[in-house]
Amino acid sequence: MFKTEIIIRTDVSSKIGTGHIVRTLELLKLLKKYFKITIVSKYNAIFLWKVKKYKILKYSNKLMKNFYKSNSNLIFFFDLNNNFVSASEKKIINQIKKKYKTIFFVDDLYKPLKKQLNIAPYQLSYETYKKYSNILYGPKYSIFRDNLIKVYKKNYKKINVITICMGGSDPKNLTLKILNKIKDIRLNKKLKIRIILGKLFEKKKLLKIKKIIKKNNNLKLYINPKNIYKLFAESKFSIINNGNIKYEMCALKTPFILVSNDIKTHKFSKFFAKFFNCFFINNKKKQIKKIDKLIRIASKNEKKLFFYAKNNFAKINLYSKNKIIDRIINLKQKRI
Repeated sequence: MFKTEIIIRTDVSSKIGTGHIVRTLELLKLLKKYFKITIVSKYNAIFLWKVKKYKILKYSNKLMKNFYKSNSNLIFFFDLNNNFVSASEKKIINQIKKKYKTIFFVDDLYKPLKKQLNIAPYQLSYETYKKYSNILYGPKYSIFRDNLIKVYKKNYKKINVITICMGGSDPKNLTLKILNKIKDIRLNKKLKIRIILGKLFEKKKLLKIKKIIKKNNNLKLYINPKNIYKLFAESKFSIINNGNIKYEMCALKTPFILVSNDIKTHKFSKFFAKFFNCFFINNKKKQIKKIDKLIRIASKNEKKLFFYAKNNFAKINLYSKNKIIDRIINLKQKRI
């Protein structure tokens, strides 16, 4: 049976982070039943993920222009960090979306073309855009991995552990900043602190972190653990950055302290904390200094943590990817 080809344009690197590739690959598990898949990416880091079953092409402007010029029955899927998209690529993308059916993961909302589907899980409340049926926005469209859903179903009991994780690469070096502040923190002797580092965490930073951990028996290091969701699920609470991981904590019913990556994400963190329930701080030195106080407050307030976890879980949808796939298939079948 002939399958329409879908061109997946996404990137992963230590600076970009891992969120784009993780959610894309989760969708591809379902999309491969309906589409012939080609992934276009700039960086070799993509091969650290299970992508061998797909056709992988190295990005170039020429390659994307050739796709644009072809008269094939193509659909394009973009999940990119706009800060790392060149002006020349943006021009090509604008040409593509005028000619072909396109799917975009976006941070900002705007009026889409009729042949376009926009997915904006980070947007929380925009009444203006409700009239557009081809915009899927809000946390109920966050994508969760099958492994996470399996862990959620096991309903692990919370133990006296705090888990720190700043995503798959931690480009802002937040893990080290936080550890330097809390390495001498005095907590309940039974309360332990886990530090989780992703597969793209830089080796230079790792050596500094290992030195701190060696001097403190309450700290334990995990590097790209296979049971990462179990570690989070059984944590009393976590300390995380402002990426996809915050929605994963909501799905696992794990309360959290949210650390903003930068000034832009701090504005979103404030807005996020009004919609969800969490403690949050900026990544500036003055704010990082307050992290030990927040840890003490959170560790002593069991009722508040339970309320946060229950309330946050109610605002996400573990199976959102099924709805997204349905919409992509509808787009494929739609005559425009």
